[in-house]
Amino acid sequence: MLAAQVRQVFLAGSNDFGQTLKYVYATDGVHEQLMKLDVKALKLVKRISLTQYHCVPLSAVFIHIGAAIITHAVSLSTAY
Repeated sequence: MLAAQVRQVFLAGSNDFGQTLKYVYATDGVHEQLMKLDVKALKLVKRISLTQYHCVPLSAVFIHIGAAIITHAVSLSTAY
């Protein structure tokens, strides 16, 4: 597999639940994917391919209850 080209990194903001930052999310503009990275271990946890949708995440919102991430994705040609 070719190396990833990180375009954006999404970090969860502070919250009222006292949770610490465990993961960060990054976009890969070359392979149209969202990557989940473990902050402590500094390793890739999961990749979500968006190739079938021809898009990349432009922004993200973290939902701390339920540990969800909601992304706003756009066409790769209009993203950057």
